[in-house]
Amino acid sequence: MKCIIPYIVILFVIVACKNINMNEEPIAIAYHDERGRIITSNSLTYLDDKERYDFYPVTSKDIIIGGSFAGGPTVLEVLKLGVRGVIAHESGIGKNNKAIEGLVIAERNRIPAAAVATNSALVSNGKSVSEGVISFANKPVQFMGVTKGMNAFEAAKLMLDSREGTKVTIQYTFDNQLKLVDQKGDTKVYTIWSIGLVKKPYPKDIFCVASHSGVAMAHYTLPVQPRAIFANDAGIAKDSSGVAGLKILDDYGIIAAGVKAMSAEIGNPTSTYEDGIISVVNKSAEQVGIIEGISVKDAIEILLNNNQN
Repeated sequence: MKCIIPYIVILFVIVACKNINMNEEPIAIAYHDERGRIITSNSLTYLDDKERYDFYPVTSKDIIIGGSFAGGPTVLEVLKLGVRGVIAHESGIGKNNKAIEGLVIAERNRIPAAAVATNSALVSNGKSVSEGVISFANKPVQFMGVTKGMNAFEAAKLMLDSREGTKVTIQYTFDNQLKLVDQKGDTKVYTIWSIGLVKKPYPKDIFCVASHSGVAMAHYTLPVQPRAIFANDAGIAKDSSGVAGLKILDDYGIIAAGVKAMSAEIGNPTSTYEDGIISVVNKSAEQVGIIEGISVKDAIEILLNNNQN
């Protein structure tokens, strides 16, 4: 039986991921010339995920346009690869401006970085972000001629004239380890910044994460098969893409909800757990009594008091 279970889990993940409506090309070279390449990616975390994607090595000449929020943990994912510059999603700006904190980190390292307006592009869709409108630009990218209101793809072409990138190795504190914050019976409550860091199923447990609630979040959640997950609504974003992952998880019976972008710091799972106010729920959440407007802690209390899978 022990030999059979891993194969069942793998089969579930393959079937589930085939049903996720991501771009046909999660990662693509959108443009290249003698200066370098512009690469679009549905998530900034995909570019260094060798387990999922066999992609051309990212180089110091590349500009990355990603469907992730432009926060510290996500932008650092590509800065550590040594890219030339990055454009990501504003995602509602967020509590304490955490959804665009990556631009500040990039600026400290003299790397051009910008974010597109929340409602101008889809979350979890690099191509859409490339069609979005620049809303925030750090000083290095402004020096390259990028301004607020500019098309992101045109901005990226200007960024190709910047100096080649170097790998960034800086200390940034974020919760990349599972942290147990509550428990009742067999059900445990964990915080971690991204569920993509969890590498095995937790079918009885509840996760508070600090990513957006879009398609990429669902992509990473399905292999974990949690009982419930709470994430950031990323300002809802264009076509409700900031919470599109909730419906996907609903199809697999996973309770899921998004918290208001201004109620909790995106990128900080402890804030999701401590401060988050529910803004959007899926049907599976509604069925157990979780509704919009209540706190994440109250929602968790409902789940712990209704300990039925």
